[in-house]
Amino acid sequence: MKDYQLPKKTVVLWQLRLTVLCAVLLALVSLTLFLSKWMIILLSTLFLVFILFIAVFVPLHIKSYKIEVSRETVVINRGVIIRVNHILPFPRFIYAEQITSPIAKAMGVSALSLKVARGFILIPEMSKEDAEDIISAISGEKDEI
Repeated sequence: MKDYQLPKKTVVLWQLRLTVLCAVLLALVSLTLFLSKWMIILLSTLFLVFILFIAVFVPLHIKSYKIEVSRETVVINRGVIIRVNHILPFPRFIYAEQITSPIAKAMGVSALSLKVARGFILIPEMSKEDAEDIISAISGEKDEI
């Protein structure tokens, strides 16, 4: 059984993505609302909540991912407040897909989408080597785990 962890680059990538998204949302909200004293206080509070979420929760969530691959299953444990455990036996896999964005490619990481019989799981960006190891183990190309 081999264990995989998500690298610190993943935290930086997700913090960057969420910061851009929150900045765009706050800019749109501020443009559509009449900027009174109360709206400025509300937007400032929302901005602080977003910053706290991005600075505290995102690193804790990414750090909570534990991925174990054995000869027959992939086990994914994750969650900060609510713990979720996924046990995926190899015969149930329909496909595994490696997803890379331009920024993730520059950072040397890629995400995995695992499709099983009744749903799918998205694993945030991990090193390309780890993602390829998991895909090769699922496909049966790699005998040793």
